[in-house]
Amino acid sequence: MDMIETTRALIRMPTVSRDSNRQLIDYVAGLLEQKGYRARLQYSPDGAKANMVVTIGPPDVAGVVLAGHSDVVPVENQQWSHPPFDPVVRDARLYGRGACDMKGFVGVVLARLLALDPATLARPLHLVLTYDEEVGCGGAKALMQDVAALLPVAPLYCVVGEPTNMEVLAAHKGMRIFHTTVTGVPGHSSIPVGTASAVAIAARLIDCLAGMGEEMATRPAHGVPAFTYPFTTVNVGTVQGGDAVNIVAPYAHFTWEYRYPPGQDRNEILRRFEVRAAELLAPYQAAGMSAVTVNTDEISEIPPLGHACGHDQALDPLLARHYHGRGADYCAEAGLYQQGLGCPVVLCGPGSITQAHKQDEYVTLAQLEQCDRFIGDIIRACQLAEAAEPAATILCAE
Repeated sequence: MDMIETTRALIRMPTVSRDSNRQLIDYVAGLLEQKGYRARLQYSPDGAKANMVVTIGPPDVAGVVLAGHSDVVPVENQQWSHPPFDPVVRDARLYGRGACDMKGFVGVVLARLLALDPATLARPLHLVLTYDEEVGCGGAKALMQDVAALLPVAPLYCVVGEPTNMEVLAAHKGMRIFHTTVTGVPGHSSIPVGTASAVAIAARLIDCLAGMGEEMATRPAHGVPAFTYPFTTVNVGTVQGGDAVNIVAPYAHFTWEYRYPPGQDRNEILRRFEVRAAELLAPYQAAGMSAVTVNTDEISEIPPLGHACGHDQALDPLLARHYHGRGADYCAEAGLYQQGLGCPVVLCGPGSITQAHKQDEYVTLAQLEQCDRFIGDIIRACQLAEAAEPAATILCAE
């Protein structure tokens, strides 16, 4: 199978995060097991999803991890010009959900591994596929809890195939997601005494978050790798509340997030938000209205990839050729792998992040071909055992 065939086969499997990914995992595992490789699976608690690790080559030597996620985002409310899970090639582009994020990368790697003679490898290749990257990286988090058993020898480096236009990115932002619930005291809207509008309190908290976002934009984090938006961003994504226009709102809730560059205070936004919530509650507490509350739960946290200034990271020369000092404003599983694997981790994959998560998602055939050459270079380095000595350093300087 060539890389176009493998990528199209993966796209045809609708592995939206809310659904099982077992069809894709079983398909990939089956192909590789026909070649004599053993796929090790780690299942989600309900058994509906699975992570997969396949080691090709000598397992007792440091090798290279090629990592991807199997899940994709939904297609509802998007106006596609063709069925999103029926991939087509048109105008030198491969269209379909997940084409660039990130079944193109997985398809290229799979095609290369199927054509590989493992006896030629002096260093192993590890294919890692996870579930639920798009909804909090739950699969990668579970994988890192069992990493010592799945990858007992620390790798030389790890490539996560997120869409970067085949540029090596050595950093991405961290992200924290929260759900805040405000409880008020309901009553008739004509009676302002003895009631408390949860919607009004929520609005002030949302305004606080917006204000912090504006402030953060004036406080860029300087250094290398560089981000397009080198500051912490804040976003309120969903808001619900109240029952009727003539009822003082008894409840309101909203979800929000912030994304911060490596080396920045991961707690600052949350800490200041909690201070503002306490200030808003104080008058109600003084009035004996203990039923008025603000509760915030953290839904997910993904650590940043990269290091604070003053910490250097060595890059293999093969990766260094594609590195231009930039980082990703989005977040990915790479930060988790950096923590769990104890080796350099980079993002590098075909396609552009600007094409991800939207209708008519695509990856160009030229990008797939460039990825194929890149993976071929990694394989050759592992065959010749040339991946041993790092030859470039990422300096993070003020």
